[in-house]
Amino acid sequence: MNDPPQPGSVAGLAPDLESLLGQVADEFTEQHGTYRDQINLHYARGFAAAQLGEPALAMAELHDAVALADTTQDVLAQSLTRLARGRLLGEVGEPGAAERALDAAYGRLAHIGLPHTTWNTVFRRAAALARV
Repeated sequence: MNDPPQPGSVAGLAPDLESLLGQVADEFTEQHGTYRDQINLHYARGFAAAQLGEPALAMAELHDAVALADTTQDVLAQSLTRLARGRLLGEVGEPGAAERALDAAYGRLAHIGLPHTTWNTVFRRAAALARV
């Protein structure tokens, strides 16, 4: 009997993840949901793409999340999307670019009174699962 995957492990999940991404893309289009729903969809697709070894697609999704947040006046969403992008850049991009992106995100978060947020841990863990 196989042991179940440990929390935080993606062993054996890649085919299911790929299938799930396909379903999400088919069922959840740009016309559905709020901008926050759309941002969460970009997070999901971006971090999943990183786990599937598609860093360019992963970064494109998180760039799209930032761009979408920037069309709103939601400074929290603008800050968090930058934090997510910075964390993923640290795993799949240039270290210097990641440091600059994270510094900018931290500055925005501090400006709105959230210098420490659990989202940092969430995004760090999601990014750490990237296959590069």
